[in-house]
Amino acid sequence: MGLSLVRCPFCDRRYNVTGIPPGTRVLCTSCRTVLTVPGNRFVAPPPFWHRFVPRSGAAQAISALFGGLVLATVALAIALKESQLPPVASTPTRDSTTLKSPPTDPDTKSAFLVGNVSENLKRVFDDFGSNPRFEIYKSANLKPFVLIGEKDPGADLAVIFAQFEDLLPKLYRTFMEEFGKPLKLERIEDPELPIVFYTKRQSYDAWWRGVYRKPPIPEVYGVFSYLERRVNLYYDIALDNIDSGRTREVLLHEAIHQLVDHYTRRRKKSDCHGAWWFQEGLGNYFEGYYLTEGELTLTPGKMTSRLPLARELLTTRASEYQPLKFLIVWDVDSIWSKWLGVSSPEERKEQVQKLQCHYAQVWAFVHFLCHESDGKYREFFLEYFQCELQGQGGWDTFSRLLNRHHPEIKELNQLEEQFKEYLKKL
Repeated sequence: MGLSLVRCPFCDRRYNVTGIPPGTRVLCTSCRTVLTVPGNRFVAPPPFWHRFVPRSGAAQAISALFGGLVLATVALAIALKESQLPPVASTPTRDSTTLKSPPTDPDTKSAFLVGNVSENLKRVFDDFGSNPRFEIYKSANLKPFVLIGEKDPGADLAVIFAQFEDLLPKLYRTFMEEFGKPLKLERIEDPELPIVFYTKRQSYDAWWRGVYRKPPIPEVYGVFSYLERRVNLYYDIALDNIDSGRTREVLLHEAIHQLVDHYTRRRKKSDCHGAWWFQEGLGNYFEGYYLTEGELTLTPGKMTSRLPLARELLTTRASEYQPLKFLIVWDVDSIWSKWLGVSSPEERKEQVQKLQCHYAQVWAFVHFLCHESDGKYREFFLEYFQCELQGQGGWDTFSRLLNRHHPEIKELNQLEEQFKEYLKKL
């Protein structure tokens, strides 16, 4: 029997895909590119029973009951607060439906908490509350997040909701421990942060075109939409069966953008764009997780898929390393405007390769600032973090704070040499 290989076009790694059906998507463990298994004659068809996996009737009944309670409470919550809320831009008004009162049992896991419905959450109810293709999930254990999932015969939303409900509160607790407490950030007490995941690629692509007025980027599986103030993900069911870690990485990364945006909107003093290395480096910093005794544990900055590529930027891919004098001055718009302007496959391939290297490098840089020499630069990073929350980040602020906290650093290349040595030891 012959050997079938697939090559990653970005990092040149090769993988044995013998026996995997053509069209199956697999993940490059080096650069995280999603690859498609090409057609070949040495493939095994999926097991005949794969299409006939039974669904639990009890689970469907429970999900339907919870869905009814959710819709009932949404309508009541909105009615109670409607007169107090300012007008919001939303999709065209839908016909309202008379629903029952919400459950009164405070221990009911999926019960809505009647009371303060934020403007942001009201938009979610307007957009998805009466859409039968989606299910809204909100629970006390999930705070401060709210989940909206697209229904699909191949997706068990109850299982996905449970996985996210286990992971997202851990992310928030870890974020507050790492940065919230030192920066004295107020806790988010109410369900406030919506995360929408699409289980159909065409639905996700349609959302993308509607928001950005540009063709979707196949390699981007999730973004935090600043316009909508919500995370939007493509939950690839087929890919999740191969590497569920990819979906979790995207979820954690984009949820950090959402948290930073939440706190920034309460402190912002300037309309200047944030530093790209900070925004993406921080998101990458929280991608790390690992399984220990069946428990998913967050370890910020460590156990990340970014590390192998970051190391290669000092060795085999040194030509793709970006000096800090360039990396630090990029803002969010300057790099994503290139993405939105990409049209040809060749241009997109080049941009993907560059961004993968940049993302690995900014992950390493944030890790360095937080952990070098037992936190030597952490106080500096925390003050810079505070400036970013106030809309006052950027190179000038970085340079000023670095000079005040570490006057021994006379030139940026001195910091860069320390960074490179740190990266070699990771």
